[in-house]
Order: sequence, then structure tokens, then C-alpha cells
Amino acid sequence: MFELNAKQEMALSIVWMRQDQLPLDLTDLEITKHLVALRDSGMISMLTDMSNSTAYVEALCPAGREHYSRTRQARRRFKCISDSADELLNILCCDDNAKARQGPSYVSNREGDYRELSRNGLLKVDWADNIAYRVAIADDGWNYFEGWFLDQEVPVNINVSPVINNNVSNNPNISSSSSSSSTSSSTMNSTLAIQMVLELELNEEDRNVALGAIADLDKSSKGDDKKDFLEKVEKLSAIAKNVGPLASIVIPLIEVAIKQFLGN
Repeated sequence: MFELNAKQEMALSIVWMRQDQLPLDLTDLEITKHLVALRDSGMISMLTDMSNSTAYVEALCPAGREHYSRTRQARRRFKCISDSADELLNILCCDDNAKARQGPSYVSNREGDYRELSRNGLLKVDWADNIAYRVAIADDGWNYFEGWFLDQEVPVNINVSPVINNNVSNNPNISSSSSSSSTSSSTMNSTLAIQMVLELELNEEDRNVALGAIADLDKSSKGDDKKDFLEKVEKLSAIAKNVGPLASIVIPLIEVAIKQFLGN
């Protein structure tokens, strides 16, 4: 995606997940060729030998961080999963047997990631003694990995021009309305909310928590469990209270979710 091939994206995700351990020798992972391509693109700093057979990664460069963040933001619009699950899916899709009947090779000690990918419809997993013993990449998994979903996206234009209603009443329940970084409840939906959250300058933890809460609310609003729905509303409201910039997105989204839930 975005000028890197699939295996280079996989290599970058591996470096990202190990950046706190750098410098680190990654020769044993047998991805040196792809790491060299990242080095030549200015995305990582790496030492290697004359034959490019060893890979001693020194640091993740700003260009690598920017590319990784851009790719993850795009993928989150399709499926919101953790960085760790994203890395595992990249590894599995790059396995030579990924498209064969036996499926990709098993990666040990990643059961949590296997479950997350299965839960999000990216993997088909058969379990035995709590271990993923048979795995196949689902259609959505290939869609996510290859970036085909980008061709299906419809651009969303967000009106950022201030809109002020001059018909102000003395009624305290009626106030002027303005919109700068938000949108009205008549046009808000979970997809737009996710895109707007991704455009905010939030730390990764706050962003992931908010995206997860939005997805949970959207799912609950389509059901008929009142208790669960109210819990999801309260959870998202609490997140917005603690992360100020989210309020202008969350308030109209909750209005839409309530209307959708009551209409079920």
C-alpha cells in the first residue's frame, strides 16, 4: 500500500512492533530483502553485510513512522484492530502457504491476536485445546491486507465552515449552533465518526479506545438490548468527557444511535 509492496508492509509492521527493542538483529526472521528496501526508502536505519544477508535494524525513521501511521489509519476505516493483530495478519498473508489448502504456518504465543482477527472476520480459525490449529485467510483478510478496500471507498466531504444560526430564542433550551470540526447529527454515522477521529491529533491509546467504543455503539444500536445499548452510550460519553476533542463527534453520533435504536 502507498508505494510499498505487501512484504515490505509486513516488514515495516514487524519493525514497528519491536521499536522499543531497537537496535535489534532481525536476520533470523528471513525478511532481510524487504528490510533493505525499507532502508533504501529512508524508512529505517539498518546495518547489513556486503551480500545483504544480515539485518541489524538500528532505528525506525520518521518516514517509516509516517508511512506506517498512514497505512494503519486507512486500514482502520475498513477494520479496526490492534497493531499486534495487524502485524500477525501481515505475517500470515505473506506466508508462502497462505493461499494453499493447509493455510499459513502457525505462529506461536499469539492466541489473543488470532482470536481478535477471527472475531473481526479476517481469519477463519479452527481451535483445538485453545490453539489455532487450522487457519485460513478470510476474504476480508485479503481485502484488508492488499488494500483493495481503498478502491471501494467513497470520499466523504466534511463541511468545516462555521455555520451560525442567528435566530436565537430566549428559551434556555434553544441555542445557536455552530460547526467547525464536527458535523450535524443528520449526516453523522459511525463510518464518518471513525474518519473524523482518525483525523484528530490523539495519542494512540485514546484513539484506539475511542474507535473501539464507536464500533461497539454502532453494533449495539442495531440490536434490541436496552441495557447493553445504554452501557455503550455511557462508555462513549465517558471517553468523550476525558478526551475533549471527541465531544463534537460523539454528541451527534449518540443522537443518531439513539434514533436508530428506538427505530428497531
